[in-house]
Amino acid sequence: MIGSRLGHYEILEKLGQGGMGEVYRARDTRLDRDVALKVLPAADADPERAARFEREARAVAALRHPNIVTIHDVDQRDGLRFLAMELVEGQTLTKRLPPDGLPLDRFLEIAIPLCDAVAAAHARGITHRDLKPDNVMLDDEGRVKVLDFGLAKLVEAEPVGDRTVTSLSHATEHGRILGTVSYMSPEQAEGRPVDARSDVFSLGIVLYEMITGARPFQGTNSISTLTAILRDPAKPVHERKPTVARAVDRIVQRCLAKNPAERYPTARELRDDLQALRAGATPRRRSGVPLAIGLGALVLAVLGTGWYLGRDRPSPAPIAERPMIVVFPFENLGPAADEYFAAGIADEITSRLSALKDLGVLSRTSALRYDRTGRTMPQIAEDLGVDYVLDGTVRWARDASGKSAVRVTPQLVRAREDRQVWSSSYDRAMDQIFTIQSEIAGEVVDRLGVAIGGKEREALEAAPTSDVEAYHAYLRAHAIVASTVFAREAWERAAVELEEACSRDPKFLRAFAELAQVHAGFVHFAWDRSDERVARSKRAVDRALELDPASPWAQLALGYYHYWGRKDYEPAYQAFTKAKAGLPSSVEAINGMAFVRRRQGRFQEAAELIERSAALDPRNALTHYTRGETLTVLRRYDEGRRSYERAIALDPNSTAQSAGLGRTAMLAGDADAACASVRSIVETAANTESRQAGFWTAVGCRDWDLASKIAELLPEVGNAQFQFECRAAGRGWIRKFQGDEAGARAEFERAKRELVAYGKNHVPDSNYHSMLGMVFAELGEKQPALEAARRALTLRPASNDAWLLQYRKLDLAVVEAVVGERAAAIGHLRELLEQPSDQVSAALLRLSPVFDALRGDPEFDALAAGR
Repeated sequence: MIGSRLGHYEILEKLGQGGMGEVYRARDTRLDRDVALKVLPAADADPERAARFEREARAVAALRHPNIVTIHDVDQRDGLRFLAMELVEGQTLTKRLPPDGLPLDRFLEIAIPLCDAVAAAHARGITHRDLKPDNVMLDDEGRVKVLDFGLAKLVEAEPVGDRTVTSLSHATEHGRILGTVSYMSPEQAEGRPVDARSDVFSLGIVLYEMITGARPFQGTNSISTLTAILRDPAKPVHERKPTVARAVDRIVQRCLAKNPAERYPTARELRDDLQALRAGATPRRRSGVPLAIGLGALVLAVLGTGWYLGRDRPSPAPIAERPMIVVFPFENLGPAADEYFAAGIADEITSRLSALKDLGVLSRTSALRYDRTGRTMPQIAEDLGVDYVLDGTVRWARDASGKSAVRVTPQLVRAREDRQVWSSSYDRAMDQIFTIQSEIAGEVVDRLGVAIGGKEREALEAAPTSDVEAYHAYLRAHAIVASTVFAREAWERAAVELEEACSRDPKFLRAFAELAQVHAGFVHFAWDRSDERVARSKRAVDRALELDPASPWAQLALGYYHYWGRKDYEPAYQAFTKAKAGLPSSVEAINGMAFVRRRQGRFQEAAELIERSAALDPRNALTHYTRGETLTVLRRYDEGRRSYERAIALDPNSTAQSAGLGRTAMLAGDADAACASVRSIVETAANTESRQAGFWTAVGCRDWDLASKIAELLPEVGNAQFQFECRAAGRGWIRKFQGDEAGARAEFERAKRELVAYGKNHVPDSNYHSMLGMVFAELGEKQPALEAARRALTLRPASNDAWLLQYRKLDLAVVEAVVGERAAAIGHLRELLEQPSDQVSAALLRLSPVFDALRGDPEFDALAAGR
């Protein structure tokens, strides 16, 4: 191969050879640079396999991370497939490892970026499958670069007889092995399907070898090595190297669990624990003072894991002055239809304990979403940063006469020691359920030695209603509202259940408060913005306040009425603040304060509040999603992307999180990653916000195939929280940017007809007028376009919403650019660039065809260049 050419690559020298290909230094004659060229096994003529290879190759090539070797090109010449990659000048980790392992500081300098790189791939659904020191490069400046992401998967696409088999050699062998034996996970060794947790196991082996100088599983040949991986426990790190803190051992041993469910779910959590270890984290000392956590302490404060990893403790640490507790959902021992009731008991106890200022309570959402499978109590303490765990079982029994009774068996455990502090069993009639909840909460307080005042005692003992049937209707509704299901049909059912609860018990404050929130939600999510819907929210909140104006639940409802229903933000903030005073551990109140500050344009304050929320709610995907949104507005794109990746790891099925990640990547100028992130929208029932954000991301990155697919998911016309949707307009823009002027005009004419018809039957708001203005502009109707786009700035909800106003200002700038008002358009873009905003960045101005009409203008070009 030396001296020959593959396409425009001139082969200069051979750098190495492995089971998955030969690597050469080559000269890219087009761009005049040296690259590493990996030549893969001969191409397969099977079209299906070829298509699979191309799919996998595109996904791997889309990875962009400072610690991942970039793939510049994937091509085929003369029956050979090859990848052109970034050329890293340096040595492999294998050659840099001393016989007795690395010192802790150097270990962490390499391990953290290594795990960060793998985590970034996991966030995009890519597993490495062959992690080992030979695939980790340290360049001449000591930076970590990981090679060959997904390459084993690519080679797997090649046939070997009838199927792929596992080879028993220590080196990777083309077509016969999906990893290197000494670094395989048990599931790899057995030929079972693998996911991110398999990479975590391999990372554990690499980390073990980095810190000790030896691999944890060794044999005299491949078979005995595989046997050790499948059967033998790893010798503790501190036994091989007594100077190593046991915190390192705990991290590595969790990676090396034989059962994938007992490992870190992705490399992101592993990276976070290593980061906490480097920061010297110890068990957090909690006090009654609200947590004001700086963004620089993000990993410790937000992610919740790793709080107990900082130093080796020979004996359990004392419980903090303000102990932290998690109330896990009680196990339902009855029919599946009773699940809401068992969950409701834990929710109610959580709510009662949240009213105590000297007790920290993990949020309901983090408790619900934490997967305890295979986790010991000490591991739970480390993962969630809690001192105590309360859980239990519930059985609801009914007899033929209609009488019902309930058995609740709670237990309180001091988690770090896995020591039961208290347990009991309650067998009562159903109408005694509130007494049971009060008694359990009271026992927890007494056992923890938490001092409480008279009002706090009242909050522990108060029964929410005297009507058990009303309570069940409330619980069924609450199960919907407290979930991540934001669908009109589901919330309609919740409203019906809450109306029933309020009708049965006109003194049921919590039901009226939740009903007020539900009706306000219809306005906020643009399902029904009628005056009658707002009035229904007002009637419900007025009744809650009439029952008890000081109730934190009534104040929460008042906050939602002002925030969601009225878009009146300062009264909303004051109400949420009062709710927080009555419920010190309420994530809902803290989030309400944060969300209102965002609408007021006070994004830094919002970010600080979200940090406090995340400390109480570390495993809530929505918390990390909103954190990603806020950091993106603050133009902290790398942190924002990590927050979105964390959210995706916690809830992989949410298209909103993928859409947010794509938008942030686009603003950062990473078009490949942006499109890779939003591609899931075309495969799922994405919500309105995800569709619209995904559409503009695809357009901004000029991916017309993806943009067209998302455009077909848009409704003919429909309103959403941030933008108006119109399928014909979406098609029109795609045709315009592809040069099809006639086709574009036909679509914009159709969009105009549909928008005008919509305006006759609905109360037009700022979102609607903004879309109307943009369509008028594309049809050359300059004056109506400018009037509509300018009017959008004066109408609700944009007129008093600083965040939403940014969307409308960008739309106005687009209209001005299209109709030839270049100076005005550039002025609005400059205004957006000079403030916190997630609408415009210099990179986006360079990327997006939306701004093509402004190119060549010196002022615009200066903005696009970041000047």
